[in-house]
Amino acid sequence: MSENRQLENSYLQLNDQSGMDSTEIAPEYIPDPVSVVPAEIPSILKKPDINEQPKEIKEEEKIIEHKELHKIDDCTIDYEDFANNFDIYITYERIKHIIEICPSKKEEGYTFLYHQLKEKTKNLAVCLNVYQKLSEINPNIPKMDTSWQQILNNNIKATQYQLKANHKSAMETGSKVLLRNQLLEQVEFCIEVGDFIGANKILASISTDYAIEEIDQLKLFSKIISVTFYQEFYERLDAILQQLKRQLTVYDTHKALSGDNRPRSVNVIALKKESDDYDEIKNTFSIYSGFYAFFKRQYNNAAKHFKDVNLDILKTPYILSPKDICRYSALSALACDVNQQFNDDDLDREEIDREINMKNKHPFASNPAFRKLINRDEKIQRIFDSFYKNDFEETFHLINGMKDEFLMDKFINVQYDHLIKEITKNAVLRYMKPLANGSIDTMGRALCIEKPYLLNIIEELVFSGKLECKLDVVTNTFVNVIRNCKEDFFNDLLLSQKYLMAKSKISIIQSICLRSNIIHGTSQKLDDGRSQQDRRFDVSKFSSALHGYIIEGSGRRKTAIRHVKSKKKVPSTSKAVPMDVDG
Repeated sequence: MSENRQLENSYLQLNDQSGMDSTEIAPEYIPDPVSVVPAEIPSILKKPDINEQPKEIKEEEKIIEHKELHKIDDCTIDYEDFANNFDIYITYERIKHIIEICPSKKEEGYTFLYHQLKEKTKNLAVCLNVYQKLSEINPNIPKMDTSWQQILNNNIKATQYQLKANHKSAMETGSKVLLRNQLLEQVEFCIEVGDFIGANKILASISTDYAIEEIDQLKLFSKIISVTFYQEFYERLDAILQQLKRQLTVYDTHKALSGDNRPRSVNVIALKKESDDYDEIKNTFSIYSGFYAFFKRQYNNAAKHFKDVNLDILKTPYILSPKDICRYSALSALACDVNQQFNDDDLDREEIDREINMKNKHPFASNPAFRKLINRDEKIQRIFDSFYKNDFEETFHLINGMKDEFLMDKFINVQYDHLIKEITKNAVLRYMKPLANGSIDTMGRALCIEKPYLLNIIEELVFSGKLECKLDVVTNTFVNVIRNCKEDFFNDLLLSQKYLMAKSKISIIQSICLRSNIIHGTSQKLDDGRSQQDRRFDVSKFSSALHGYIIEGSGRRKTAIRHVKSKKKVPSTSKAVPMDVDG
């Protein structure tokens, strides 16, 4: 169970200096950041209830701890990068994960954390916990300075008193801006002492009553997401991001309606700042939407969201660093189901199979913004490029070379095997699709995959309908099933003709009715003696025929129309490239 979750009552435990032995806090105990009804008094100003008992966490909400982690023997930790660029609580979680998978780094890792936490937070409970773990590893370490604890407690009490006075002063002025700013100071203090529940409650209060401008409402979501990461309640990101998406839609709508009606007295600098804040918030939405999809193993959605990320406006201290985003986006693109990335209205299945092997046609490999994202990390760039050049031996060699680095990331570690399996499936598809036949042994050497595992991958692809082939386990060869699409093409073409004829007849009859039985541009009368009721009957008849053709054609209608519009030649029977099965 995550120890950071046990810190959420640490602020309530400061007076008795208790250790991290509190019970777990359930996600539903935390009030919803937007829709919650605010308390009359912010939680930081209330008298702490040290006897408060939180709820237990449900089994489905235990998202990481129950999964077995990959272990490594040794690693190199860039402590300077963590100290300078990452948020302190994110640093705590990441170093703790590295210590868990690499026990040889326990002493130096906890020593680094102890000094960083003392320097950057007022969270006495977590400092005591880290010191206790250090003393268990090395009993000879110097004893903790008790005077520091007393000084920290006095500092916390003084800050509490000052915040209470500031809050009272802001209430007396009646200014919502002052109240909002003062409550944001309380949020920062709650985070410093580890009272994340209190921080959530105050953020809910600000969102409900003190966010005057829409942009202020949007800016609160960044802090709400940060607190969610501190608590490791990643499942809550879905609800938070949905609310943020709705708020962004509302903001865009209001901005479009009032953009031309702004008074001339509006400060240009203020408008520029609001625009920059909005871009940063949209970037935040793309980052964490991509992260949540990656966390849930929805690699298609993850790659789509990461494609919109602009790393140039990402600011320190990081929750997710540019290197993290680069790795998550590249792995998502490599593991995603490429067939789902193409629009069925633009390409049929045969065309997808051809385009899947062309680098300049891949939805991510050819996207300039995505390429810019990938190029931030030279190793990731080489992995990405080698895969889309079909140099799979180089791809898996580079991935194995970075394995320890991947495992040091807690979010990659828990799904490393699944990621590699999905990347392997895509590599097998890219290898087999263009071929009429081939050798299993040759393919195994090219992909650096053992034969039994490769056969299992091929079977999964065949059963899922992504691959059509026959395996011969005696000769260790495969033969792809080549489909003849000529007959389907002509059927689609005939159906398209019926569809267009029915639609043309409807248009002609409607024109006659609208033009009083006279075709525009001529004086010749048509259908003499026919009543208006007869013509309406014809419209109804041809409309029914059109509807029938649409139902009959189902998905094939769009394919036929595309052939007609693009004036494609009649396709001949597909001929695959033969392969030397001897390797």
